[in-house]
Amino acid sequence: MKKTALTVVLVLCGLLCCLNQAGAGRHAGSWQKWWHSPQIIKALHLTGGEQARLDRIHLDLRQKEINKRGRIKAIRMEIDALMNQSVVNEHKVKVLTQKAARIRASIDQDRYHFLLQVRKLLGNVRYQRLKTLYRDRRLR
Repeated sequence: MKKTALTVVLVLCGLLCCLNQAGAGRHAGSWQKWWHSPQIIKALHLTGGEQARLDRIHLDLRQKEINKRGRIKAIRMEIDALMNQSVVNEHKVKVLTQKAARIRASIDQDRYHFLLQVRKLLGNVRYQRLKTLYRDRRLR
């Protein structure tokens, strides 16, 4: 189960990167999300409402990720300050390290949640089509 979920995440993350790098995500002279690509819109029969929904859930994901990465940076700064003291408080360093790890794990959970929302929005048939589009583009 975990292996399948990881495969799905890797495939979709690769899809996002691949489509943008290959230009399929390019529209009207600026970089867009894959759901703004004319080829993807046509292939998946995406509606304007679905695109707007994808924009909202993606924005939510990015905002959460940015906030969490900021918290991780603050923790790293605190750890660095502790490590530079003449006597290191090992317990506090370990606690902060674990806190940063939990935040990183929650970023992964947020990405899974995004993928679940994409799957829910697209349904099984279009979701499988999206994966096929990614695989086909990757093989080129």
